[in-house]
Amino acid sequence: MNHLNASSLKVAVVLLVLAACHPLSAEEKTGEEILADQLAGEVFVHQDVLNIPDTLTPTLGAARPIAPALMGFNGNLTSLFQPWNHTEMVEATQALHPGNVRYPAGTLGNYWDWDLGWIDQNAPREKMMHWVRPMIDSKMRYTLDNFAKGQKAVGFEPVYMLNMVTSDLEGQIKQLRRARDLGMPVTYVEFGNEYFFGIGAEPLVHAKFPTPESYAKACNVWAKAIKAEFPGVKIAVIGGDSDDPSHSERRRTWNARVIPILSDDIDAMTLHPYTGIGLIEGRPKGTHWGTKEQQLNQRTMLTDPAAVQHIMAEPARHWARMHALDEVPDDMGLWLTEFNVNDWHGGVRHTWAQGLALSSFINAFLSDSRVELLCLHNLYGGNLFPAIHDREGSTFSDAVDESAPDAQPWSATPTGLVTALFSQAMKGCDTAEPIHFGDNCAVEVEGISAPMVFGWLFTDSQNPHARKAILVNLTAGSTRIQTDNFALKGRGYQRYSASPGTYGASQESIEMVAGEASSELELGPYSITLVGE
Repeated sequence: MNHLNASSLKVAVVLLVLAACHPLSAEEKTGEEILADQLAGEVFVHQDVLNIPDTLTPTLGAARPIAPALMGFNGNLTSLFQPWNHTEMVEATQALHPGNVRYPAGTLGNYWDWDLGWIDQNAPREKMMHWVRPMIDSKMRYTLDNFAKGQKAVGFEPVYMLNMVTSDLEGQIKQLRRARDLGMPVTYVEFGNEYFFGIGAEPLVHAKFPTPESYAKACNVWAKAIKAEFPGVKIAVIGGDSDDPSHSERRRTWNARVIPILSDDIDAMTLHPYTGIGLIEGRPKGTHWGTKEQQLNQRTMLTDPAAVQHIMAEPARHWARMHALDEVPDDMGLWLTEFNVNDWHGGVRHTWAQGLALSSFINAFLSDSRVELLCLHNLYGGNLFPAIHDREGSTFSDAVDESAPDAQPWSATPTGLVTALFSQAMKGCDTAEPIHFGDNCAVEVEGISAPMVFGWLFTDSQNPHARKAILVNLTAGSTRIQTDNFALKGRGYQRYSASPGTYGASQESIEMVAGEASSELELGPYSITLVGE
């Protein structure tokens, strides 16, 4: 659902205005209608604020394996011409320590000409996703050779999202061979992006795969051929994400119709969990910014610990409510090749609160041992989702709060910083163990327990000295924890903290305190602590 450039956002305005005048059925919904559905969140309902104990003695949970490349980014970099030619882009990405980057990324990849490095010029544009059409004639390019340049400079694991719509098996195997010849590993291959929407969104996808069953059968053929050519490659197919009656029948029944047909050559399913901030009901009409009143209302709510607690709990609630988790078999991996915590109105966007809420989402993902790959949407581009601020520093240009600063070009946003901290913690490790702080450090939302203090210990089975932890306190209180159980004494730590409403104009906007861990470690209010670096 990558929609992050100026031209696509202009189209979004027109489409949303038209949609308001002529509601569409589930089967006819356009891409922008679907986008709004995906970015929804539960409206704020006041709940008592959790007060955590002054001291905590945490315990370790069951260990789970993790891949070295687990944490990374969706790489829709179409707002830059040959993005890895930009030294600033390379350096900004290196600072995020990505384990993986997805190419060419999202809906664009459904029509991607891998030789051209842009959207297929010969495909019928009127049958593409609405927001893609204005981009077709652009002179922007993002070639596989340029992607290889970035991979070599940064060292991430590529996630190849293949084009099964306007290309064919032979053509895509040719591109994977090119990738290998360019020196890149071919370890993760993804079969398409979100083919489950109703026919009104992507008619071209429906023409190629009129039913979920036809897609599953094609995947079996493609997977067998690709695994014969690239032994050891892991392959994921598209997973459905909804049982909402307002969504298309195709989308609601996707998993039930695809999974039984899949062969043993399929290793995983992809999901794209997006959750809203959940402070204001509804969404703006015709824009990706709320009104002045709505934005300032959000800013006020960020000073209310109860509202902040709601933001922090929303990702755990959203993940637990995803019906797809009950449909995917236990022995099938989950690749979350797009995810984020979104603020459609803008008052919380790129604040420390949004970064902290993202950590809650990542904690929920890691708690499911099927999750093998995480790609935060998006590495760079646009205003809603980027991990790296725009090169013009214009991230907050439409914010109405007069205290909103100019963003430092190419610096990490709060969500980028949080993703980088988790990636640093995992680097060089193959095992993750949850750090539990007990029921008195969680809140209950709709019968779901949402941890407000949590952590993870990351280790390497081949190197007992490789030992790092990430510790998160999502509350307004401070606590001290015992670290003896984790053998972290004497290791360096970095604690990042700020008030929830702090704009992350640069990494320096978030206070960082460094030190050496003793037998006790303080977790300050609204903080994330990385131990072992």
